[in-house]
Amino acid sequence: MAQNKNAKKKKLSPKEKEKKQERKEKKKRELSDLSVYRMKKVLKITAIICALILLVEAIVYIVLWYQREQATSYYEATSMVDIDGNYRIAVGSSDFRYSSKVGFTDGVEKGRLVKYDKNGNIVWEKAYDSGIRSTFSAVKTLNDGYLVAGSAEFTDYQHENNIREGLIIKYDFDGNKFWERRYSVLSDTRYLDLLIEDDGFVAIGQSIYENMELGNHSTGGGIIVKYDFDGNLVWNANYGGNKSGIFSGIAKMGEDYVVVGRDSKDTGITVVFDKEGNRKAVRNYSYTDSQGFQDVVVDGNSIYVVGSKKIWVDTGDEETDIRREATNTDAIVVKYEWTDQLNLIYEKTFGGSSFERYESVYLQDGYLYAVGHLTSKDTDLTLISEEDGVMTGLIAKIDLEGNVIDKKTYGGSHDDNILYLTLEGDNFVAVGLTKSNDGDLSKKGYSGKDYYGMMFTFDKDLNIK
Repeated sequence: MAQNKNAKKKKLSPKEKEKKQERKEKKKRELSDLSVYRMKKVLKITAIICALILLVEAIVYIVLWYQREQATSYYEATSMVDIDGNYRIAVGSSDFRYSSKVGFTDGVEKGRLVKYDKNGNIVWEKAYDSGIRSTFSAVKTLNDGYLVAGSAEFTDYQHENNIREGLIIKYDFDGNKFWERRYSVLSDTRYLDLLIEDDGFVAIGQSIYENMELGNHSTGGGIIVKYDFDGNLVWNANYGGNKSGIFSGIAKMGEDYVVVGRDSKDTGITVVFDKEGNRKAVRNYSYTDSQGFQDVVVDGNSIYVVGSKKIWVDTGDEETDIRREATNTDAIVVKYEWTDQLNLIYEKTFGGSSFERYESVYLQDGYLYAVGHLTSKDTDLTLISEEDGVMTGLIAKIDLEGNVIDKKTYGGSHDDNILYLTLEGDNFVAVGLTKSNDGDLSKKGYSGKDYYGMMFTFDKDLNIK
């Protein structure tokens, strides 16, 4: 039967075989085309999914970046400026996020040294390249470069506990480092000001115990240190509490040094040292605020000290007297006369119901020029900000009797603080820090959120240039 069935099978002709082969190949092609189509479809879907993932990641990155930008503030401050012929040399600190000269330091504050021309254009800018966090507080021009004082954290322990070592650095006129010296007596040491002499220089600041550390060290507190021009220590001296003492300002009086600062929490101090560092006199002043006295100038035997004073209502009853808890401070000028001791001549204040402070003072043509900040809204000066507690830059012209004969505000509707001034020709150059992007600073391109170092000029009649 099998043979009969096989015999009955129709034998295909060559033409039929060819058609059958064509049908097979066509089916293969159709299957292949379907596979390609399906593959293309899968690839397209995969590409779309990948694109969506990338888009979502980009959106997340932008959102996180925006949130970070809103949550964190760029910080830059200019603490002092000195005049070098046609240039201005300034110091402070920054994380260099917006610098075109120095790379971003990932939000870590570094000491900043910057050279400007007289129009305020940056010639060069340098960041302190050692340690972790650092700050430059003072700068003076020498005949062969610049002398800078400040402080820095060099170890993880110092960084974690916010303690520092004092720094003295000498740079050449192009910002290259000649040498560097570190100084520390107690755990936390910082240099804040410099005075140049014929045979060297004097640095002042503080060296105190860190938080929670106990001890009874006799060489801490406010410090004054004499160096020669090669950075070798000549002598050092101190005064004040080893947990709070600080020297903030220095002036020369004959061959002696007058330094001012703070002893305890709210006690301003004025100390006279001779040229060898021996203490000649001390005068305490209560009650300043937590900053103490800030700066000092000398005219013959007359000493003018500036800072702030706590203002209180004296009830006459010691049990209800809360002077040390007073929250209102006024900017103050204190005059001492030097004989063989510091004799108080007067104290004169300016301010309202909130906070005022003079940060720096300059004696010129028989007047004191002082800068700082105010927050009170009930003085005769108009503030831009409607918010309570916002600092506005303050400029004052004061006669030698301590009377404010003219005053002006500088800044916008955010925090502005003028930290230092010096004379440049017939005008003053002032520096500090600001958050404002309006008012006097509306053309500076600031953000209104971040802190920027600021610099501006004004004449002897307090006109902003």
